[in-house]
This record gives sequence, C-alpha cells and structure tokens, in this order.
Amino acid sequence: MTVYILFAFAGMRQLVSPALLGVITVLTMLFDIAFPAGMYGLWMATNSAIQIDAVFIIAILTVM
Repeated sequence: MTVYILFAFAGMRQLVSPALLGVITVLTMLFDIAFPAGMYGLWMATNSAIQIDAVFIIAILTVM
C-alpha cells in the first residue's frame, strides 16, 4: 500500500512527501483494526459469554 501511494501521489511532492502519506495510511489502518479489536477484547473480559466468532473475524478483515 505504501509503495502504491509513493507512485500515485508522486505529483504532490511539493506539498507533502508521498512516503509520509504512505506511512500515515498504514498507521491509520492499524489503528482502525486495533481499536475495535481492543474494545471487543475488553468486552470479552467483562462478559465471559462473548467469544470471537466468524462474524468478528470477517468484520476485522473487511476493515483491513
């Protein structure tokens, strides 16, 4: 993804570095995955009836 952004936004080098855009994109994707997974983990810690199932895994993969 970072390599694609490097080439796709090469014309914007005067405004912002494409490498910076690529790194920010990857960090944002990691946050978008870590936050719901962390909240789900906290919810599982408070309620033992909650388990990770296929729907949760599909949702995380969809966000990715």
